[in-house]
Amino acid sequence: MMGTRVKQYIIYTLQLLGLSLSLFAQQPGKNNLEDLDATLRQGQLGNGFTYYLKQNTEPAGRVEIIFSVKAGYYQQDERQTEYAHLLEHMGTFHTGRYPELRKFTDSLGIYNYARTGYDNTMYTITLPSDDKEKMNAALDIVYEWADNILLREKDIKVQSGAVIGEGRSKDPYQEWLLDTLSNIVLSNTKTDLIDRAKILRSMRNVDLKALTDFKNKWYRPDLEAVIIVGDIKLDSLERVVRGQFKDLKKGTCADNPEGYNKKNKVEPDGINQYHIVQDSTDKSPRVIIIKRQLNHERYVQSEKDLKQMLWQELSLNLLQEQGKYLTMQYDPPFDSYTNSFRSNTIADGQLQTSYFQVFLEEPFSIKQKMIQLFEAEQSMKNNLDGELLDQVKDNIFRELTAKNNNSYSIAKRLHRNFINGNISWTPEKYKHKLKEILDGIELSDLKKYINNQWDYSANTDFIFFNIPPSRLPNHKDMMKWYQEGKKLAARKRPFVLNKIDSIPNRFSPVVTKSSELPDENVIGIRKVTLSNGIKLIFKPSEPAIKNYENRVSMNGYKEIPLTLDDPAAYLAISHAPNLMFYGDVGDYSKFEIAEFMLVHDMNLTYRTAKNQFLIEGGFRSPEFRQFINLFYLYLAKPKYNMKAFELWKNKQKDQVDNKYYDVMRKELIERFRYTELPGLTSEHIEEITYKEYKRAYQKFFANLNGFTFIFTGDFNSEKFIPEVMHYFSEIQTFPIEDQKVSETYAYNFKKFHETVECKNTNQAIVELSFPIEVIRNPENQVLLDLLSYRLNEMIFDRLRVGSYTPYAQGEWVDPAHNIYAFNISFDSELGNQDRMIEYALEEFRKLRKNGITSDWLETTISHKLSKYGRGLETFWLLNMWPDFLKIYERNENEGVKIVLEYETILGHFVKVADVNKAAKKYLSEEKRQDLIIIPGK
Repeated sequence: MMGTRVKQYIIYTLQLLGLSLSLFAQQPGKNNLEDLDATLRQGQLGNGFTYYLKQNTEPAGRVEIIFSVKAGYYQQDERQTEYAHLLEHMGTFHTGRYPELRKFTDSLGIYNYARTGYDNTMYTITLPSDDKEKMNAALDIVYEWADNILLREKDIKVQSGAVIGEGRSKDPYQEWLLDTLSNIVLSNTKTDLIDRAKILRSMRNVDLKALTDFKNKWYRPDLEAVIIVGDIKLDSLERVVRGQFKDLKKGTCADNPEGYNKKNKVEPDGINQYHIVQDSTDKSPRVIIIKRQLNHERYVQSEKDLKQMLWQELSLNLLQEQGKYLTMQYDPPFDSYTNSFRSNTIADGQLQTSYFQVFLEEPFSIKQKMIQLFEAEQSMKNNLDGELLDQVKDNIFRELTAKNNNSYSIAKRLHRNFINGNISWTPEKYKHKLKEILDGIELSDLKKYINNQWDYSANTDFIFFNIPPSRLPNHKDMMKWYQEGKKLAARKRPFVLNKIDSIPNRFSPVVTKSSELPDENVIGIRKVTLSNGIKLIFKPSEPAIKNYENRVSMNGYKEIPLTLDDPAAYLAISHAPNLMFYGDVGDYSKFEIAEFMLVHDMNLTYRTAKNQFLIEGGFRSPEFRQFINLFYLYLAKPKYNMKAFELWKNKQKDQVDNKYYDVMRKELIERFRYTELPGLTSEHIEEITYKEYKRAYQKFFANLNGFTFIFTGDFNSEKFIPEVMHYFSEIQTFPIEDQKVSETYAYNFKKFHETVECKNTNQAIVELSFPIEVIRNPENQVLLDLLSYRLNEMIFDRLRVGSYTPYAQGEWVDPAHNIYAFNISFDSELGNQDRMIEYALEEFRKLRKNGITSDWLETTISHKLSKYGRGLETFWLLNMWPDFLKIYERNENEGVKIVLEYETILGHFVKVADVNKAAKKYLSEEKRQDLIIIPGK
């Protein structure tokens, strides 16, 4: 119950280093000449500057550029805490030739950003390949980064404030917890511990000379490289690059950054640590066990390193699979597990850390829980089998040879080659070596390796939360329990998760013919309302990248059909689907269903937003019948499971008592900007019975009458749409005579100023909204989009000094009543929010008064036309069509008109005077809404 909060902070990401058939550059002295990739050009100029050029057409028409520097956090001295990061900010925004670099790149429609690592700094530029002007500009920018980053005190003040903003946690508990665990892991290493107070002091008192010294010492040609990958012409580009960068002057310092890296090299010391931590937020007694060892993914510079990496990868994948199966039960032996806890952030990824968490019951059942954990951990090792090993081998081989062969991923791998000399074999040799090594690894040898590497008698941290010091186990007792657990595992029958091959079909064969398809409108949308009251909308589009081929999204919605005058009934119906989707269904447990969806690349979730049910799903189009059968199970056959119901109630109570930052912020925005909906309390959770939830679910939610389902993505309309129509038409629905849709739930189109105290934040969070009534048509949509885009630029530039990600956006907050709002959001150090609000209002008023310029309009139109066109035609993680169709579902003509006329109006019929007139008309403070969230008790 109380530990749910902690679980949600654990990072379950196992990131492969990304060695792939691509393609690495030849490093002098690292590989033989026959290992060179023939399509790669690599060279070094007389001043030491290095270049890598590779022709690649995935995706076509695009170029990725990375500028690499062999200097990062490790190269800082005592005066320069966080200066590597600050200098990266300065370079991203200000150079001698381009004092306002971001505005210059935006004007050209090219994208740039940067990141600071422990041993490197990386700047990136993305641009189209068919524009010579943009390529020349990009190379100029790289030259500026190499030699001409502008360090002005006024800019340093802004960017140091931005660094502070980035380091300011949205949730202080999360920050405290992860910092505490990380520092315990690092406590016996040479790496500096996390000291956020020191970073804050350093950024508030930047020494310009020390910053200049860092730049001059480390930003020098022999430590720099440009990497260009994409749809390029190698010969001509190589001539340009050699000519452009030969004039970079050699640095006066000859210090080697590798010495600084070695000083921070981590070597496990073999010691087990035992700590007690008092947690004043989550008072549940628990133990977290972190096993640490060297991470062999970090440096792969030889065939020997590759072997070590593959042994580790196989081990991690196998154990993760076994751990996943053990947690797929209502009473698992441990509460959470990952073998890649903070793998990228602890000591620059030098350590591989595995993590277990176990909750202790009163009166601190430590011995029993530890033996149970060690028994489960050993059973994970014992239950490895050849079939699973072969499956994992195939997955790793496929991942390493086929994944991420797009230009950006290749460029990142070449970046690591330059920074630390990671292997640079040809695609053919790399693929051959992978297969050779993987084929040579036997299960018996791997089991020995795993038992040796994951031995908890050394290099393990046992961190106990909220137990008395007298209860802290000593090393001798812990090792005794460890041996007892291992012995029990040898005698216990392994846990087996029943896997589902397919969901039984409950639908008749498809008989709908493609000739019976609903008519397609001029923008490719088809709509039909079935006889059972279900409305279907279809809009296919092309996947932007290969991974999204055949990917289809389903977005269903329906207003919650109850008046707000009956809060108890409203709560029952609005939360019932969450419960039913949480538990078992049909003849299957929730865990079997979860595994089935993972294997079949499906997702199916429920949530409520404002006053609507939302059903969201994703699947591959050939798997639709499996998906719809699964969906039908949840509609017709949710199954009572007492354990599931109790766990669901505990989870809901924890969420009520400990709202996380994003949830809290969203709920507060909706509370004040919309009619306040009844909120679930701990008392409601206990009072409402399972039967009441299920009755409400069957009557209002499982009955799909009145639902609209939008299908978007990559599908063949003539084949897919008849399937969907047929299956949905066979789902039985019925009218609800007593259903009442609340007429009192509406957007709050009134001025207000509210300050709210919340316990789960340590900063001020500000949400400013400026709603207006405006007629929806293509002309106004274009003008509103341009104004919101410009407002966002101005807010970002002005508020960046004290905020991490200040932004402004425009949205239709109440489309049915033609209400649009400009929204400004930012965080601030507590006590600074009033000044930041004034800054935001100054920028808002400045835009209203002064409008925009012709130069800005010209460059912005080009940028927005390109982005809008891509959004219409393709999708990946970002898919504009579901939200668009939901807004315009009730007025098809309005939506069609906007799609057809938007680009024409934007490209040919918008003038500066039009935008400036709209600014004066629509940037109104008449209904201004201020919501300020500050820390409370």
